Amino acid sequence: MITKPNDWGEAPAIIGGARTLPAGNYKCKIVNVENAVSKTGNKMLKIFFDIDEGDYAGIYMDRYLNNKKSNEEAKYPNAGVYYQLLGEGQTGRLKGLVQCLEMSNPSFKWNWNEQAMNGCVFAGQFREEEYFKNGELRTSVKLVYVHPLEELANLDVLPMKQVNKAGAPRTSEDSERQLESIFGGPAEPDKIPF
Repeated sequence: MITKPNDWGEAPAIIGGARTLPAGNYKCKIVNVENAVSKTGNKMLKIFFDIDEGDYAGIYMDRYLNNKKSNEEAKYPNAGVYYQLLGEGQTGRLKGLVQCLEMSNPSFKWNWNEQAMNGCVFAGQFREEEYFKNGELRTSVKLVYVHPLEELANLDVLPMKQVNKAGAPRTSEDSERQLESIFGGPAEPDKIPF
């Protein structure tokens, strides 16, 4: 017989798994915007969004609220965050984002206050992308492009972005062999040059 947990009465029941957004094009709505700094020290906007219509409406907020039930420190799902770099070299992308929001939201006029973006809608073009995690091939669906809402019906579904599988390690033994080929023998932590 198992022991009844002390928090049995307070713990919320978690039933089923998370819905998964398929690649495609969706009407999206901005739910929050934050000023942030990237890992490399560049200023950026973190634009939190959700799907606004259809079978997947509210997918990211639902996931966030579900996660909050069992983890007070849960964060909004990364799949529901669009990162817009700021500064020199990124002006064209920021200007394109602003124009898409102005075209999609008649009452929105850019005034350099990022909080004015909250509640704005846009057409999002999502693509499935492959990646490796711990030597295992996985996929995720990411927002790749922001478009004016009027273009939603005419957007193509983007093909999957595949990783180059030729050089990817398949197992930990493959990883070790790759390191041995780089270092001319077994990798020794005190001799790794970084």
